[in-house]
Amino acid sequence: LAWTDWFAIFLLFLSAFGVVLVLSICVIFTKNLDTPVVKASGGLTVCYIILFSHFLIFLSTVFFIDVPTEFKCKTRQALFGISFTLCISCILIKSLKILLAFSFDPKLQNFLKCMYKPIPTVVTCTGIQVIICTSWLIFRTPFVNQNFSIPRAIILECNEGSIVAFGIMLGYISAL
Repeated sequence: LAWTDWFAIFLLFLSAFGVVLVLSICVIFTKNLDTPVVKASGGLTVCYIILFSHFLIFLSTVFFIDVPTEFKCKTRQALFGISFTLCISCILIKSLKILLAFSFDPKLQNFLKCMYKPIPTVVTCTGIQVIICTSWLIFRTPFVNQNFSIPRAIILECNEGSIVAFGIMLGYISAL
């Protein structure tokens, strides 16, 4: 995908719009820290982590455009997978907090109170994805592949290395 391709330009436009949106929300959020709406949003740290993970997700688009290099092939899927896992784990924590607030069963409420540890849960969930991606990058790393399927043309593309590791990374995100 070349920088001048219309699809690449469209993706970059959407990503740039997303980055501007994330930064705008971060500024608005920071300016209104003392308001009830921001306080009720589920924890400042978790909200900032969600914004940061969205920023990284939008940034990962850049690694899918232009001529593939070893660095781009290794970085693009891992960055997206870890960033997306970080975001999903924060949403999981927010969901647990809502479930805790509206749980009327005392046994379930006690269990949820024990489980509701925002930062350790986010670190654990994301850490598992980091281990998956690191193992993938160590044992069957993505690489630049030369595709000769079109006569008189060599197409450079990223080979994901291990489809199983790629599937485990995506499967873990789905399991969260």
